Amino acid sequence: MSRSAWLVSSSLLLGACLPTSEDLARARAANEFSCPEAQITMTELSPDTEEVHACGRRAVYTCPRSGRFERVCIREADHSDR
Repeated sequence: MSRSAWLVSSSLLLGACLPTSEDLARARAANEFSCPEAQITMTELSPDTEEVHACGRRAVYTCPRSGRFERVCIREADHSDR
């Protein structure tokens, strides 16, 4: 296998193993709300933003890539009481 073919196949494999914004938002909501992941529903608002409903609570998480292979989810402030 040529070096370029190896790099392309390695990159595809690494990309397939990276968690999505949905995966990260679901895990974070499960932890923050002490809610089983099976009881969490999600709506994609954009490729990096997820609306989460977890055990009667709602949150919006933005999960931009912070590096080539890293993604971090940030919970947006809840302004529903304003």
